[in-house]
Amino acid sequence: ISQPCAAAAIVSNCVATVPSASCRRRSGKSAAGVGGGLAAVASRISVETCVFENCGATLSGGGFACRNSGAKIRNSRFLTCSAEKGGGGLACIGAPPPVVEGGSFE
Repeated sequence: ISQPCAAAAIVSNCVATVPSASCRRRSGKSAAGVGGGLAAVASRISVETCVFENCGATLSGGGFACRNSGAKIRNSRFLTCSAEKGGGGLACIGAPPPVVEGGSFE
């Protein structure tokens, strides 16, 4: 039986949008429960110079969600992202608060 391991990732110069109506639920949100634009679970992640636009989730973290993960977010923009339960742009659960430098939430 293999055990999960924490991984590290860098995501840079990206754009995440809801691509079309075909992947939306009737509520207008993406089919994702968490992390409509990007999700990280049990990892360390650095997100740099990214744009999360019109992303949504039925639970939390419409733009980006992290669970049991360390996250650093630099110079990234969260535009018109939403979530039905909380964290329209960003939600991190079971981890220290993410480090956010620069960027904006609009």
